[in-house]
Amino acid sequence: YLSLRIHLHYNFHQYEHNYQFQDYIDLFVHIYGAMCCPQSDNWGYCDPFVKLRINGQEQTTPIMHNTLSPVWNHQCQFSISDKSESLKIELYDWDNTGPE
Repeated sequence: YLSLRIHLHYNFHQYEHNYQFQDYIDLFVHIYGAMCCPQSDNWGYCDPFVKLRINGQEQTTPIMHNTLSPVWNHQCQFSISDKSESLKIELYDWDNTGPE
């Protein structure tokens, strides 16, 4: 089974805009790596990377070539104001450019 190791951390903030307080969240995501990625290359490997999306924002990890157990150790940050938004995390193979 595919296993993805991720750590999430957030900071909650308020700011004043036109005499009204607005809330926003800084969401920090640390993607450590994955294990047991699906094989998709002819020689039994894949070139995995991860796309993260929330509230119209997108970030991508680097591509790790020819591995089934990538180590990204990649950090990214999102600023969101809608607390009901979901973080979408997808694993892709660079050769196929479709979700695994």
